[in-house]
Amino acid sequence: MKIQYKFIFVCTATILFLVAGILGGMYKILYDINVARTKNIFQEENEIIRVRLESMRANLQTCANMVTQDVNKIYAEVENRDISGVALIRIKNNLFAALDYDTRCFSDVDSILFIDTYGNICSSGVVDVSAEQVRKELVCAIPASGKTSCVQLPVEVRSYFSDEPVLTIGKRIISMRDGKNIGYVFINVRESTISEIFPEMKEGEYQNDFMLVDEENRVVGNKDAGLLLSPIKEREMVSFLKNGGESDIIHIDGEEYLIVKTGIEKLDWTLMSGISVLELTSGIRDTAKLTVFIGLFSAVIATLLIIILSRRITRPIHALTVSANHIKHGDFSAIYDSDAQDEVGILAQAFKKMSERIQGLIRNVEEEQEQKRKYEFALIQTQIQPHFLYNTLDLIYIMCESNMAHEGAAVTKALADFYRISLSGGREIITIEEELRHIENYLYIQRARYADIMNFKIECSPMVMDYKIIKLTLQPLIENAIYHGLKMKEGGGVIVVAGWIEGDHVIFTISDNGVGMGPLQIHELLDEKEDEKSGHFGLKSVRRRLSLYYGNAAKMDIDSEEGVGTRITVKIPKDNA
Repeated sequence: MKIQYKFIFVCTATILFLVAGILGGMYKILYDINVARTKNIFQEENEIIRVRLESMRANLQTCANMVTQDVNKIYAEVENRDISGVALIRIKNNLFAALDYDTRCFSDVDSILFIDTYGNICSSGVVDVSAEQVRKELVCAIPASGKTSCVQLPVEVRSYFSDEPVLTIGKRIISMRDGKNIGYVFINVRESTISEIFPEMKEGEYQNDFMLVDEENRVVGNKDAGLLLSPIKEREMVSFLKNGGESDIIHIDGEEYLIVKTGIEKLDWTLMSGISVLELTSGIRDTAKLTVFIGLFSAVIATLLIIILSRRITRPIHALTVSANHIKHGDFSAIYDSDAQDEVGILAQAFKKMSERIQGLIRNVEEEQEQKRKYEFALIQTQIQPHFLYNTLDLIYIMCESNMAHEGAAVTKALADFYRISLSGGREIITIEEELRHIENYLYIQRARYADIMNFKIECSPMVMDYKIIKLTLQPLIENAIYHGLKMKEGGGVIVVAGWIEGDHVIFTISDNGVGMGPLQIHELLDEKEDEKSGHFGLKSVRRRLSLYYGNAAKMDIDSEEGVGTRITVKIPKDNA
């Protein structure tokens, strides 16, 4: 990719990334601000509703206390507790007047019912109801003895009070004169009266929903009458009611809702207010759309400016590139010359001087490379030890003198093949098949020399033959096994060369049953420091060559035990190049 296109791509991508980051950050900030502000509004509204509901609960208790005083006063005027006839009529009239007055005094109270211990009923705002029904449904929920206090009954539909659910507060009334039970009073508030406490939403404001939930997770207060007294079934909502904090965003039916809850301790209820996050963020999305349009328009303008600027910057760089291509092909005459004083001009002048120096350096490098090739060739030749050649020639001579012409011919052929592969036309990389033939010739010659102390086996998989290897990798290791392992042993020596493929590597092992080595000797062999006085120079040389050619992909390990033998493992990557 040209620098111009890289410049355009990087700058455009950076601008788009920044625009996207700004838009995303702005949306996140606006979203968080909007959610936090809405939470605060809901919490304030919930707090107002909480105070109003707890005030209503306190008023119901005050009303119950006023009814208690009125009932005590009315019944104290009747000495005969076996009330009947005219006395009962007078008491009922007085009770009705008192209950009606108390109902009018408290706007939250919709109806009051009183029943005495004789089953006489008097009420304000209550349709006909039997004493048996009152005892069964209401009186049974009030303790018949002990301290008298207001008892809150569960919100239910009580048809004799109202067609809608009602909140009922009951209290046992005892005589202040003798402490005996006079009866029970029940004060009732309709759900619609409770729901009127919820604020009405004005047009243009968020349409949040308010809901009152009792301890059994039933809805006891909501503008939607269809939800009343039904249990909350959404698992996320139930979990939030039980364990959640003051607010949270809850997923219900695939949609997110912001829910804020407030506990109403005096009623043992929980007030929840919520709103759809989709509705809450509608204004933010409209703003984001406009901002995206402005951002994309700005990105397009910026990209056009970048293209123009990049052309002005990259034109002289392109000229330098053309000059460099000519130099790459050996033409040092096409040099771009610039009089500009900016960075590109300075670069062009430096490039011109550099090309002139390169021409001189090339001549020097060519001379050095020629010398290096001669040195490398000489180094390969030195790896073929002269004394091995002399000893082999002596062996051939002895065989010829001993009428062993056939054996001498075989050794001569092995020697010729050995040196042919050793030289291999100056190549350093050969096939594994050639390397194995090389060590087979070497082992054949050595076995002919040391027939009384050694034998050998080559067990290599045919799958490895076509892969490449550095020439003279295995032969120095075998030579090391002969001279430092088997020659120090009294006969019966065997060298086994094995090779196979393992994953992406070719594995070779050279094993002998010679005298072996101790841990200290192995450590010295694996030491990176070159020790020219060491008798294992060939082994260290192989290790260095593997490292230089293959890097960390090649590995050589030594496993040896004194008196048992030695195994050297060579691991190289598969290479068909």
